[in-house]
Amino acid sequence: TAPVLSHIRQDQTKSLFLGETKAAFDFQQLKDFPKLELLSIRESKAIFDCAYISELPALTELLLIGVKKVLNVEQLLEMKSLKYLTIMDSGGPIKKKMKPLFLEYGFEELDIEFA
Repeated sequence: TAPVLSHIRQDQTKSLFLGETKAAFDFQQLKDFPKLELLSIRESKAIFDCAYISELPALTELLLIGVKKVLNVEQLLEMKSLKYLTIMDSGGPIKKKMKPLFLEYGFEELDIEFA
């Protein structure tokens, strides 16, 4: 079967909201959205790897709420464009020793208290 996001104009999409994705959902498809500025993922049973979005040049806002598991969260700190970050109820991807790095990064808005 074709990837779910293949029917969306990837070269023009600026905002994407994904909800209640199943465990088999392939987030790797997101790397093909070069103009994506806002990504919101809610209530996902699939594992989300931040490496898939780490090279999106326009991404300024990321919301991960109720995502089963988040991997490679440290790669978000390498994204110069990312200004707003919310991670809630997502399996605690930001470990205690890593939290100061996120606090010092300089996000305009950061909500990771209940990650």
